[in-house]
Amino acid sequence: MNKIKHLLWLPALLAVSFASYAAYPTNYSCSAKSYKGEKLNKVTVYAGGQNEAKGKAMGMWRGKALFNTIQCSKK
Repeated sequence: MNKIKHLLWLPALLAVSFASYAAYPTNYSCSAKSYKGEKLNKVTVYAGGQNEAKGKAMGMWRGKALFNTIQCSKK
C-alpha cells in the first residue's frame, strides 16, 4: 500500500518538472547543410527549445537539409 501512495505523487512531480523544463519561446537562428553538402541559407524560427527550432527549420528548408547538420542558437 505504501508503494501505491508514492505512485500517486508521480503525476504531480512530472507536471512540476515538465513546467520548469519547458522553455519560454524565443527566436533561434538555424543553419544546415544540404544532402549534397552545400551550405543552406540561415533561417530564423520562433520556438520553445532547440529541438523544436530544428524541426521548424527543417520544415522551412522543405526537406533539403540533412537533419544531423542543423545547428540552432538563440538570437
